[in-house]
Amino acid sequence: MLHSQLRKLVGETHGLKVMHKDYPMDHQCNPALKKPFHTEACKTALFVRCAGEQGRYWEAADLVFENQKQLKDPEIYNTMILALTLESKALHHCMNEDAVIKEALMTDIKEALTHRFRGTPVIIFEGTEQLVSNWAGGRLGQVVRDYIRKKRYQSK
Repeated sequence: MLHSQLRKLVGETHGLKVMHKDYPMDHQCNPALKKPFHTEACKTALFVRCAGEQGRYWEAADLVFENQKQLKDPEIYNTMILALTLESKALHHCMNEDAVIKEALMTDIKEALTHRFRGTPVIIFEGTEQLVSNWAGGRLGQVVRDYIRKKRYQSK
């Protein structure tokens, strides 16, 4: 829900920019988890990043969230590759062999661990003010608009 709400807000709110960072709650790549939890999260984070290498980051992120209940089905990745018209061989190579992509993912995870995130989602405004999972009930749009209004008022 947060993903779609943020995408909508970016389209509606002048000057709002979103930087997405990954913190997969998956023991396969996140050292904070000692047992399985979101078992496809590392794979999907790599999928989205590698789709981004082909210019389809946000579209891939949208598809992953739309299909999150099917992510344990390995065929869903081929379906998403086709839907996004991605070059399959390059995408699989990126996901399995690209050390730069994997290191970028680990950098995000290390940053989240440094900030002691215990879950997701977390929204950080301008690197300091946090709204942690308090976006439910349609409140996110109002919080963002209030924040932008406050920043504009302070800059006058």
